Amino acid sequence: MYYSMEHHIGCMDVDVNNNIKPTELIKCIQETANGQMNARKPSYFELFWDRKSFIITRFSMEIYEQIHQFDDIETRTWTAGTRGATFFRGYEVVRNGRCVARASGDWAVVDTEDGHLYKTKEIDLSNYESGDKPVLSVSEKFRIPKDLEMEGCGVHHVMLNECDMNMHMNNTQYANILWNHIDGILDKEITSFNIRFRAEAKCGSDIMIMRGIPEGLSDVADQSPDGTGAAADRSIYAQETGSKKNSGLLIPKYGDRAADELAVFRTETGGRTNVEAVFGLRKIKR
Repeated sequence: MYYSMEHHIGCMDVDVNNNIKPTELIKCIQETANGQMNARKPSYFELFWDRKSFIITRFSMEIYEQIHQFDDIETRTWTAGTRGATFFRGYEVVRNGRCVARASGDWAVVDTEDGHLYKTKEIDLSNYESGDKPVLSVSEKFRIPKDLEMEGCGVHHVMLNECDMNMHMNNTQYANILWNHIDGILDKEITSFNIRFRAEAKCGSDIMIMRGIPEGLSDVADQSPDGTGAAADRSIYAQETGSKKNSGLLIPKYGDRAADELAVFRTETGGRTNVEAVFGLRKIKR
C-alpha cells in the first residue's frame, strides 16, 4: 500500500534542457511523505510540538526517464520497516502509468531539545501505508576514499528561506546546490543521486563544497569484473585506490549502468563533514 499525491511540472521546475532539476523532484517526493504524515497521523507538527523531529540520514534515487515541463506525475510513498533507530521509507514517481524514478530514504527521530535518538518502537507509525523497502540498482551505501583528490569548488551561505523548522538547511536543498557545481552540466542529465547526511548546516553558516571525478569511471558502461561490461548484477566497478587501507572499490557495486560518469561531492560546515554525495550522469543526446 502507498500514499500518493499528484504534481504538475512547471517552467520553474526544469533546467535549460527541460529536465526537472534534482531538488524540485526531491521536493515532490518529500512533500508526499509530509502529506502522508498529515493525513494519517502523527503529523510532522504533532511530532515537532512534542519535541520530536524526523531527520534524514541517507537518500538514494535512480531516474529511469527524464521528467519535463507540463508533465503530470504521481508520487507515491510508504513506510518500509525499521532497524535499530532507523525508519526506512520508499518512494516511486509515476508518469502515464510508468515508473520513471524510484527512491529510498533512511530516517531517524531526534529529540529537538537534548538531541537524543528515539527508538523506533517509541514512535507509532502504524496508521501510515506501509510496504517493502524498494530494491534499487544503485548501491545505497558508498565510501569516498581518503586519498581521492577533492578540489574546492564553492562556498554556499545558508539562508533562512532554505531552512526547515529546526533552522537547519532543508535536506531537499542540497541536490541543486551540488548540481550547480558539476562540470559541463549543461550537456548532462542525472541518472541517479545518492547522498549521506553527516552533520546539519545551521542557518547563517557557510558550507564548503569540494568535488572530485573518480579516475576510471569515465566509461562506466564497460567496467565489470571480467572486463566484458556485462556484469550479472549490473554493477559499476571503480579502480582500486592502490593503498591496502583503501583497496576496496571506490563505490562498491554502485549499479548505475545508465551513467557515463559519476560526480562525487563532499561538503563541510563548522569544521565537520556535512554531506557526501554521488551523482550518476549521462551525456545528453542531441
